Amino acid sequence: MAVTYNSYLTEVQLEVAKSFDAGYQGYSSQYEKIFRMDPNQRFEEKFSVRGGMSADLVNVTDGAAYNAQTPKIVGTNTIEQLMFKEAVAITKMMKEKDHYGSAFEDAYRLGYYARLKMDKLAADILVNATGTTVTWDGLSLANANHLIGDTGATQSNRTTGGLDLANLEASIQALRVQKDHNNATMGISPTYLVVPTRNMHTALRLTESPMTPEDANTAKNVIGPLQVVVWDQLVTTNWEAMLCTDKMFHRLEYQIAYGPELTPDRDTATGNDLIQMDLACNAGAVDYLGTHFIV
Repeated sequence: MAVTYNSYLTEVQLEVAKSFDAGYQGYSSQYEKIFRMDPNQRFEEKFSVRGGMSADLVNVTDGAAYNAQTPKIVGTNTIEQLMFKEAVAITKMMKEKDHYGSAFEDAYRLGYYARLKMDKLAADILVNATGTTVTWDGLSLANANHLIGDTGATQSNRTTGGLDLANLEASIQALRVQKDHNNATMGISPTYLVVPTRNMHTALRLTESPMTPEDANTAKNVIGPLQVVVWDQLVTTNWEAMLCTDKMFHRLEYQIAYGPELTPDRDTATGNDLIQMDLACNAGAVDYLGTHFIV
């Protein structure tokens, strides 16, 4: 998401805005790799989860009527935008002395913090995967008893134990046979292995073969295609790793209503010129499909 600002800014205001943009670009966020970035339509976006169809197609005789499928909404989940409003001041003294270093530094930090906050909103959804983050079925994102649509059946998207080869292989196998909400095997494969910083080296060792003359183990690593995402803001997780499919197959959603947008203004109480930032965004877990956790 790019920073936007008006073309009618003064020269100094434009430089402050550029400093904000530099700070914003200076933070390497992770949420864009994992979360879907679907266009936002409203302040409270309600997402639906569909089921009610049958994958067991029945053969018919020549001239028979068509079998009627009955797709329906089996649940919903809503993501509500959070709004943020911040400002950087350009004081009279700065203008009098033609010295704007502090304003540039403050703007840079604000830009950095804006993207940091955007990243944290998504990270918090995963941090709380075993607790307060709930999906359409009212259960925590990482849960052993998730509903399969309205079929009455349930399935787990969690494996208990540490991050090791056995648990990683078991989790990959579980994800590959995960059922959709019509109780049909999805046949999906994980794309990402998301881990907190404490498991960085373990994740890399499990997914990369040394393939060097100094190491006798040059066997091909069949888990190697997984992309490891080390997310620093997942420090407080009580899970060890998350497997996640490509964005096409999961419903981890990130919504940005607007921003970051920068506009000029003047504080009549202080006489300061202001560069104001407006941002509205939030993340959520609509569905558990396409994810599997090692807890």
